[in-house]
Amino acid sequence: MAKASLEINKLILPVYIGVTSEERKEKQQVEINIKIDFITIPLGCESDKIKDTFCYENIVNIIRTLCNDQEFHLIEHLGSIIHKTIKSNLPSCELTVKLCKKPKIENLEGNCCFTIYYTNSSL
Repeated sequence: MAKASLEINKLILPVYIGVTSEERKEKQQVEINIKIDFITIPLGCESDKIKDTFCYENIVNIIRTLCNDQEFHLIEHLGSIIHKTIKSNLPSCELTVKLCKKPKIENLEGNCCFTIYYTNSSL
């Protein structure tokens, strides 16, 4: 049985995010990664027509609008909002959303990341 997925990796967007108002004064770079697992192979695989699949530019624009329009305290909350919004447009797909940011924590060299996903059996 064939399976298909679409990934959008390293979408970097400036977001007002942070627990304190001081932390939210300036936008921080948040890396957003999306994985869409299709339950059935998109018709676009055969037809070669954009109308038979979901345009990833549309997904990016949806996420960009969400990030521009509001302020967030937690990447967990932002991840949940992104997940719910995309899932409402792709109800029959399994979806994973991963967000990463580099907080100002002494000795932390890497990012802190949060991943949210539901399988169809957990909805």
